[in-house]
Amino acid sequence: MVNQNGKLTQKDIIDSKTIACEECGHETFKNEFLIKAVSALVSPTGKEVHVPIPVFACAKCSHVNKSFMPENM
Repeated sequence: MVNQNGKLTQKDIIDSKTIACEECGHETFKNEFLIKAVSALVSPTGKEVHVPIPVFACAKCSHVNKSFMPENM
């Protein structure tokens, strides 16, 4: 949400929808990482590379909402 001045205000944030866990309904999340193993065949170094992908997981049940997953995963 952006107001008429093109700025996001505290009221805009407060009035916005709170996202809940799709599994348990909990409303707080923690930072977690998916780790992707990139094959040596496509890695620029010629060696397998582990790439961390940041996601938000439910603080209660650890579920990751579909909307928090990177596209095409």
